[in-house]
Amino acid sequence: MNDTHSVKEMAREMATLLKDQAADSKELSQLTRELFDEITDLLKEEQPEATHLLAPNAVVEIIDQDSHVLYRRYLELAFEETGNGLRLMGDDMAGNPAGIVFLSNSALAQMKDLQGSGPDKPRCNHET
Repeated sequence: MNDTHSVKEMAREMATLLKDQAADSKELSQLTRELFDEITDLLKEEQPEATHLLAPNAVVEIIDQDSHVLYRRYLELAFEETGNGLRLMGDDMAGNPAGIVFLSNSALAQMKDLQGSGPDKPRCNHET
């Protein structure tokens, strides 16, 4: 099904069903997020396990703490994820490249070990 009209119709029907089920905007946002999660999980079942993800942009999804309304924003942030963590890259206000890295626990443990802050045990048995 490549028909954009059909996708919009399905989305309209799903939105109507969600609105009928929800008591308020908070519940509507939560149900919408649960629907996104379920669809994503179903699609992931058929995808190969990924060890490296790379994308030129990202989607951020939040539920506002005051209004409880769900918002999705498409951001011009490059995204890279490996077993060591994830990295977001973009430009600062002056147009210079900028990024932020979030390291996984295993990457942090490796860094501590390299700096001498890790366990005081050799990785191999050296006979002296």
